[in-house]
Amino acid sequence: MDKIALDTNILIYSHDESLVVVFDRKKRPIELVRVQNAHVDDSSYYLKVSSEPKALKETSMYERFSTRYEDGLASIVKGVTTRGGVKKYDRVNQRIGRLAQKYPSVHHLYEISIQKNDRDVCTSMTWNLQMKHAPFIRKKSVVLKIEPEVARNFDLKVDTS
Repeated sequence: MDKIALDTNILIYSHDESLVVVFDRKKRPIELVRVQNAHVDDSSYYLKVSSEPKALKETSMYERFSTRYEDGLASIVKGVTTRGGVKKYDRVNQRIGRLAQKYPSVHHLYEISIQKNDRDVCTSMTWNLQMKHAPFIRKKSVVLKIEPEVARNFDLKVDTS
């Protein structure tokens, strides 16, 4: 690797012609690859940023939100099954909707089914995590838009992936 720049917070190394590896203060690598967006015709540059610490952070956030969402679903089930709890179908749907507003990043991953009788009283509620929609994060990548003046420092080939 050829050393390109040294800053107080980061070290920038050129790995090859299509990739720049940046090391943060804790010497963790962050990969920068220039990508081209075919749908946008502006003079801005786009960099795909891949970082293992970012992936760990996103995974822990997903696990925390998923646990809290399931705890909320369990409290709704407790209300449906216990005496004095909320059992009306409309009210149960409202509680699920409020929970979905609170945790929108994980709500779409669950399939919720509510059984009710002919008087619109819920008798039971179940949920399942849809594994085909669950994110499997290994290395988190984000795309950043960078102005042309700043992007001139990164003379990279366009990534086709």
